[in-house]
Amino acid sequence: MAEQLTLCEVLKQIDEESEQSSAVSIDDLVAHFQSRGFGPLIMFPALIAGLPTGAFPGVPSLCGLSVALISMQLIWGKTHPWLPRKIADMELDSQRIQKIVPKALPWAKRVDYLIKPRLKVLTTDKAQRIIAVITTLLGLSMVPLELVPLGAGIPAWVLVIMALGFTGRDGLLILLSLLVALVGFIWVIF
Repeated sequence: MAEQLTLCEVLKQIDEESEQSSAVSIDDLVAHFQSRGFGPLIMFPALIAGLPTGAFPGVPSLCGLSVALISMQLIWGKTHPWLPRKIADMELDSQRIQKIVPKALPWAKRVDYLIKPRLKVLTTDKAQRIIAVITTLLGLSMVPLELVPLGAGIPAWVLVIMALGFTGRDGLLILLSLLVALVGFIWVIF
């Protein structure tokens, strides 16, 4: 597996690409993140379900199903997330990207400092496919847990930690999220 670029390096590449054209498509942005693009796509719906917005009826189910659909792409061996053509073809103005990247770089440096490639055995393609089965199950578990007030928050926050691990190729975070999921599963059973 080729060495992954840091988040800062990815943002700088996107900034350079935006200087060469008038607009950058969403599909091009996702392609820059390679397989790490699954992390943010899993994290956003999980955050929505884990925050107080998850208390609104239907939100945890919609978020959980979104996570499951995204995770299934990983199970099927996709190298980067597939997006519907209408979304993939949407373009962002280059000037807007050039304003956003400098503001995002300090945050990206912090993320790169905290989340780094560790326990690489859990970040291989095969391991990620197996872990994607777990993220799919966690996403699907949010549907029935919606009936429990804020019950979907537990798998949602596990998914947030796991998504950070996917994004940073950080096997330690992935292991931590798997342990939390196991404890939650045991707690539900007993």
